[in-house]
Amino acid sequence: MNKFTVHIVKRGNSEQLLRNVRETVFMHEQGVSAELEWDGLDEGCQHALTWSENGEPIGCGRLTPDGHIGRMAVLREWRGMKVGTALLNPCWMRHIGNLLQM
Repeated sequence: MNKFTVHIVKRGNSEQLLRNVRETVFMHEQGVSAELEWDGLDEGCQHALTWSENGEPIGCGRLTPDGHIGRMAVLREWRGMKVGTALLNPCWMRHIGNLLQM
């Protein structure tokens, strides 16, 4: 079984890792334009990043300030291994925590 871990990360510290995953999935595989992908919302979002046990970034997602989960991306070779499901858990927990603080 392939092992991986998910962490909430600061965009500034992990920006290039997040960009690499999203560019691979959205821009190269799906043909999304750079203008559409880099929508200017990342700065205000919370980000989740998944690493393989070898330390390579394999998936990511973001939680917007208004509670929308998006930009979920998992590298092709890791799809079907519950990486996306694992990414949702910390995002949802953060969203619920934000709601409780309101």
